[in-house]
Amino acid sequence: MKITAVVEKNDNNFYAITSDDVIAGCHFGGYSYSVQEAKADFMEGIKESLVTAKELGKDVAVLPEEIEVEFYT
Repeated sequence: MKITAVVEKNDNNFYAITSDDVIAGCHFGGYSYSVQEAKADFMEGIKESLVTAKELGKDVAVLPEEIEVEFYT
């Protein structure tokens, strides 16, 4: 599965990573004062979305290691 994510920096030097993609109806994002930490937070958000979807009884046929993310600025 491929996810497209956009990295944006605001006026306070805070990075937000967002995506229009969803996993089983769950959305995710990443935030931090560095791009690296925001990317790590984004990836953690994906994992949490997978767990939440499964807890809600949704059929999730993808594993975290099968997800490829393309980050754009």
